[in-house]
Amino acid sequence: MKKIGFIVQFLCLALFSFGQSAGDGIRFIEGEKWENILKMAQEQDKYIFMDCYTSWCGPCKNMTNNVFPQKTAGDYFNPRFVCVKYD
Repeated sequence: MKKIGFIVQFLCLALFSFGQSAGDGIRFIEGEKWENILKMAQEQDKYIFMDCYTSWCGPCKNMTNNVFPQKTAGDYFNPRFVCVKYD
């Protein structure tokens, strides 16, 4: 019985670890001062994409969980924008 529990835990861990590789979606900067964001955008010659969200907002959670992690979103936004999140 312990072996079955261990196998189930291992499979769950594997699915969460490899289900979506890190770096596929939009790479956001959080908690950085606005002046530093402006400086980064100027140095990299990029626009700024700002996601203003709240912890209780349903559409915000949907975007965070379903849209921003997509590879196509990351492929478009990461080379063109300095992406920042503010609560």
